[in-house]
Amino acid sequence: MAEVYIYHGPAHTFTNNKYSDVTVERSTTLYNGQLFYLTSRQWLAHSGYVYNYSSGWTQFTVHGRESFGNQVTIRGDANHRGTLTQLWNWNCRQYGLCRNGGSHYSLRRDTSYYRRSGGQWDDQSRLRAGERVVIGSGQGYTINNNFSSFPYIRMYGYITSNGTFRETFGRYIYNNPTARPQNYAINTY
Repeated sequence: MAEVYIYHGPAHTFTNNKYSDVTVERSTTLYNGQLFYLTSRQWLAHSGYVYNYSSGWTQFTVHGRESFGNQVTIRGDANHRGTLTQLWNWNCRQYGLCRNGGSHYSLRRDTSYYRRSGGQWDDQSRLRAGERVVIGSGQGYTINNNFSSFPYIRMYGYITSNGTFRETFGRYIYNNPTARPQNYAINTY
């Protein structure tokens, strides 16, 4: 499974330079609110993937950290700093939008949530723009490390437009990671 993180900071093009604590498969620009999928935790080299809007999925490795916690500061060059924060942790930490040990996020547009059954995604229900998805503590992950699973993010439940909370019991919200952050269903900034 891949753990989903959110990049926050100014748009920055990461290259393999002597100041950076990041190596990339190819030059990649990260945008505020963009998702990062952590797929491997190794001693001092934690890697995953980001979507490069000009060339597709790109491997992205953060070096020099014994562990990769809820929030990690990354350096792109001598003057750039940004953070990667776990999806379940960001809105609670930053804005106090906490629920069930995690965070809740507004939805920019209608989307669906799904369950996995017999190797297939079964459409369960629609969530409407303006409702809020809840990513509980330790959730906000994908079912595996395949790019095809990256749009499906484990959720805890949702909050309706009238404020009622509904638990979804093992469901995954659909959020297209190949869209630009301002076009994600989940409002990540």
